[in-house]
Amino acid sequence: MHRLGVSTGIALVCAASSVCAQQMDIYWIDADGAAATLIVTPERQSILVDAAFNRPEDIYSHRIKAAMDDAGLEQLDYFVATHFHGDHVGGVYALAEMVPIIEFIDYGDSTLTAGRNAENFERYLTAAETGKRTSVSPGDVLPLRGVDVTVIAGDKEFLDGPLAGSPGPNPVCEGADPDGLYCRGDDCAPTGLDSDGEDIYSLGFHLSMGDFQYVNVGDLSWGGLHALVCPSNNVGTIDLLDYPHHGNNVAPQFVWSLEPIAAVSSGGATKGGNPDGFEVAAASPGLQGYWQMHRSLGSDDAHNTEERMTANMTAENDQAHWIKAEVSADGSSFTITNTRNGYSESYTTR
Repeated sequence: MHRLGVSTGIALVCAASSVCAQQMDIYWIDADGAAATLIVTPERQSILVDAAFNRPEDIYSHRIKAAMDDAGLEQLDYFVATHFHGDHVGGVYALAEMVPIIEFIDYGDSTLTAGRNAENFERYLTAAETGKRTSVSPGDVLPLRGVDVTVIAGDKEFLDGPLAGSPGPNPVCEGADPDGLYCRGDDCAPTGLDSDGEDIYSLGFHLSMGDFQYVNVGDLSWGGLHALVCPSNNVGTIDLLDYPHHGNNVAPQFVWSLEPIAAVSSGGATKGGNPDGFEVAAASPGLQGYWQMHRSLGSDDAHNTEERMTANMTAENDQAHWIKAEVSADGSSFTITNTRNGYSESYTTR
């Protein structure tokens, strides 16, 4: 993993102000291996991507609310449900009782029709009744001011052409596995486009502001990641990647085609962050910084990022520190800060 051309130092994480309003802020909220990412545009429009688990005392909803308070938000303009697993939408019902959510964005009705996951979807639908629900498809664009957000995946459908330009055949795809195996212990199964489960249906999007490019694809599994970049890279190269699937089951061809300058993983102490996923990131061409919400306690030092780039170091009783990115108004640069220790790194966009 190369980290050339990076300026380091201690950055002040600003609250809402006339200065902060000129930048875009992205908060990765500690959800102990679940997912909750808050995006606040320079116009102070807001997108919450996923809402973590449903847990006693609504602990994760309160953490999201704390990030909103830090950003000076009183409502959410959009809630984006990447998919309907409990670690992504479980907390939205409680959150909708805490703050107004204007519009709920999803890929369509859940594929999960029984058990706990079906209950998660029903609770999502109940929360969505407090606002407007919109189901989107690849190519759809969210109406934001000064920021372009384009859906690139959802409901097992993917971009059928490049976001920009004509990329042609992608050399990274030569010999690439379109399926991959996802293992839980000794139980392994292929995760190609024909696989079952909710992950392959995940909604993903590409965000651009000036020169800055960011991608979040939720838990999109191997086959979907492959489809986005092979045989042609329809996404292009980017600056910042929300590392897929909590750092598990990550198709190398996806990461290596996007060539992110920096990436943030939402893996927890004991959920996500497996060694294979870390190795994919470490081998990514041009990657200058890999940030983790938690140290992966099941992996050794060689398969965790540096301590100073890790927001939470323990499995229990941590302080729920977040990671925050601040993107300049023209998109020419961005700074990522670990709020546990104030350590930051600044990057120049492509």
